[in-house]
This record gives sequence, C-alpha cells and structure tokens, in this order.
Amino acid sequence: MQVWLRADSGVIANQDGRVSTWQDRSNNNNDATQENEDIQPRHATGSFGGREVVNFVGPEAERIYFGTDFASTFQGSFTAFYLVAPEDGHPNGDRIIFGTVAGSHRMVFGIDNATSMNHLYKADGASANTNIAPMPFNNGAQSDFTLISYVNRAGGTHEAFVNGNSTAAATKDGSGVDNSSFSLSGGNTNAWLGSSNNGSGSNWPNSSTRYRGGVAEFMIYEGALSAADRQAVESYLLNYTPIPEPGTCVLLALGCLGLMGCIRRQLSLIHI
Repeated sequence: MQVWLRADSGVIANQDGRVSTWQDRSNNNNDATQENEDIQPRHATGSFGGREVVNFVGPEAERIYFGTDFASTFQGSFTAFYLVAPEDGHPNGDRIIFGTVAGSHRMVFGIDNATSMNHLYKADGASANTNIAPMPFNNGAQSDFTLISYVNRAGGTHEAFVNGNSTAAATKDGSGVDNSSFSLSGGNTNAWLGSSNNGSGSNWPNSSTRYRGGVAEFMIYEGALSAADRQAVESYLLNYTPIPEPGTCVLLALGCLGLMGCIRRQLSLIHI
C-alpha cells in the first residue's frame, strides 16, 4: 500500500471545515496538504447515510497535493481504488479526480464530460485514454458513492471494476497501456487530489477541468492485486465500518494480506 486516505480519519480541518492536511493511513507518510485556504476542500460529516467525505465543491478549483508523484509505483504494476460521489450535473468539462502532469508525461484519473459524465479515463503521455464502460456515474445532483477499482499491469493489460463488478476497459489507441509514459522526468512534480495541477497553474485544473464532488476513500497499491485481494479491498470499501481513533486496522502494517485477515474477522480491529 502506497497511500490510503479515509475521510473519517486523519483529516485536519479548521472550524469552517477547510482541510489543510489529509493524513495518509499507510506507513508511507504520503499526506495530502493544502496551505492556501482559498482552494482547500471541505470536510463534511454525516454525508450519504452518515459516511464522511472530503468535498471538492467550492467556487475555486479546490485541490490538495502529495509530496510525491508516485512515479516509481506507476511505472510498474499498480492498483488504485476511488470511492467517490461526484457532482455529475455540472457543466461541460473533464473532472480530474487525481493526477500528476510533467510535460508530455501524465498519470490522470478523471471523468470525461464532453456532454455528460460518460466514462472514467486514465491518460498516459500519448493521451491513450482507458475508457471504462458502462458509464459509472449518473447525471443529476451529487450522487451516491461509486467505487472504481483499476488494476494496471506493467505488460500493458488492465482491468476496471465499478462497485466490484467487472466492466470493459478499452484503451483509446488500441495499443494497451505504456507504463513508460508515466516516467515523470521533469522532476519537481506532485500528485494532486481534486486536479492534476503540477503547481504552476499552467496545466489542470481550470474552470472546466476540476473535480466537483466528495471523496470518501482513496488507495493506491504497488503491484497488480490478485482477484482475491482486490475483492477483499472492495468488500471493505463498500461495507463501511468506522475506525475508532487512535488505532487502525492491521492492513497498515501488513498490506493487503493484513486487510484480508482483517475483513475476514469483520474488521475486528487490531491496534498498532
């Protein structure tokens, strides 16, 4: 596990709910931070049946960034999980949930909104988008949670799942996924949640390329998880169980195998 953000744990916010730090629950200290109050997302409690989210819905292009671009992870096999509730009735534009950009090299997860939210995509350096069908999001107001699971293998094959169900994942140019395009040789880049802005403001977001909506949980694993491990993570994400502070689940120390054992015990918590 490279990063694990969970909206009911490790969120540091002011009295207005503006989030300055979202602490990484993995052992890698990949916290997401934002010092500029004007573009800080907001922590929302009791949303969507009681589950907490970090909301990116203000008038500015709100975003929060990591101290890493995860380049070494993305150049090999990896698995990503996004439990999100997008505001999918917003005007046209690409909704960038997460990403990093350095020149022609990019790793982006977002929602293409040419006319409506019609697919989730991942763009590499050649904009070889991975289109996920059927459409995982509905038009209208901010919707219920959708879990997107994406498994990328360094050889170029990939799988996509929506709410734990297998779905087609077709690459735009038909040549598969070239992980070498994720080599962010430009340096001084950061991965961002809520955008793929590299800090200069010259890339994303802008008025039409920004994420609007809530994020409940976000995970990246190094390596392509097995079907059993992926399903264990999905079961955990879709069957919400609060984590009492200050302890946390054993998956932090042991990775996915620890998570599977934790889930098999109905998230009976082991504190570390």
